[in-house]
Amino acid sequence: MMVAIVSSGMSTSGGMEANGDTQSRVAALQAKIKGLLKSIGQIQKQIGDEPDAKARKVLIKMVENLQQTIQMIQLQIQQLERNERQKELNRIEARRQNEAEGKVTQPGSDGTRIGSV
Repeated sequence: MMVAIVSSGMSTSGGMEANGDTQSRVAALQAKIKGLLKSIGQIQKQIGDEPDAKARKVLIKMVENLQQTIQMIQLQIQQLERNERQKELNRIEARRQNEAEGKVTQPGSDGTRIGSV
């Protein structure tokens, strides 16, 4: 039973659509983290109840693997957020360049009269 829970939680963002917006992708990754944390809690309970030392070692390793998966997902979230910030900076810069080029190539296009003070 626990293996099924762990297996379902181990997949990362590979199944998500690449065209999803950043916020929905981040929300999906955060939900995945929440599920993994729940799995970790269940495994930790099982560790406490497990009398067999070898079985406890296996369960501990499962927890470690899930924690590593959570760290990888957190890195994905950070990268998505960095990418989104960079896209916004690029949009701002492109807008500035367009405005600068527009003013140079089309004087007076901003609604002011040429030669007015």
